[in-house]
Amino acid sequence: MILNRVKQISLIGLLTCLAVLAAAYYLEYQYMLATCPLCILQRIVFMSLGVVFFIGLILPIRKTALYIYSGVLFFLACCGAGLALRQIWIQYFAPPPEVTCAASLEHLIDIYPFLDALKIALAGTGECATIDFTVLGLSLAVWSFILFAGFAAAALGLIYIKK
Repeated sequence: MILNRVKQISLIGLLTCLAVLAAAYYLEYQYMLATCPLCILQRIVFMSLGVVFFIGLILPIRKTALYIYSGVLFFLACCGAGLALRQIWIQYFAPPPEVTCAASLEHLIDIYPFLDALKIALAGTGECATIDFTVLGLSLAVWSFILFAGFAAAALGLIYIKK
């Protein structure tokens, strides 16, 4: 019973992550939407969640492993939610940024130490503040937050399945 629920949640999570990533790349290349460093970091978290969901799908997760699996999922989902909230704040509540041509995340990592590049990426840029595309009136960052919150809730739900 527990194993079946874990597999079901893992499959749904994996398919959701794949759909989100496919949609992100489609929007980037079809509509030429610029990806800011925060968007790229959120994609990395979606990829990481997808890998963890895939592991949960192929391996039997029981007892102690269920707590570890749920903990990793919850941690990653909270990291993604934090990144999405940062971008939402920049988009809706931050003072309008100066129009700047910021470096990509890849370039930042090339020229700065990793933690410094991450700090610059989290500070946000003019690209992070623009809302180029909405779905049902909500920006993509808001939808990312909703998905990350759902993943966090699913991770917590996995712990209670055992009980």
